[in-house]
Amino acid sequence: MAKQIRVEQTDLETGEVVQMVALKPTRGPHPFRKEGFVQMSQAAMLELAQNPVSGEARRVLDALCAVLDFDNFIQLSQTDLAKLIGMERPNVTRAITELAERGIIIKGMKVGRTLTYRLSPTFGFKSKGSNFQKLMNDVQEFSKRNAVVNSDIE
Repeated sequence: MAKQIRVEQTDLETGEVVQMVALKPTRGPHPFRKEGFVQMSQAAMLELAQNPVSGEARRVLDALCAVLDFDNFIQLSQTDLAKLIGMERPNVTRAITELAERGIIIKGMKVGRTLTYRLSPTFGFKSKGSNFQKLMNDVQEFSKRNAVVNSDIE
């Protein structure tokens, strides 16, 4: 609903006073404009539309994007994520495994007892645009190091 504001303006040539009504929107700022933004790859979104992940994995992905930190770090335990979205922890674990197998998220190092993850920059990213290439290089370097560590363990 818009608020009506009466405005009077004087025509400088004739001296006539003209009355007008201006409409001022009363709705406040959109509630989604309070937080940051995540840029998503259109190709990745089309891939998800054509070859969808499970409903649980999609819920987890949406929540992970909502709490995504800069440079695509995900700093939230699976227990906290489960509480955040009202899902059982084993279902969150299964969804994260599915997202990792699809390459949407990348498994990182352990911090204490918690695994860290990163959203694949080929899917989307939260960073300054100028940092995108650096982010891609960081993820590729981490993937190479992680592959070497995993092969040493096996």
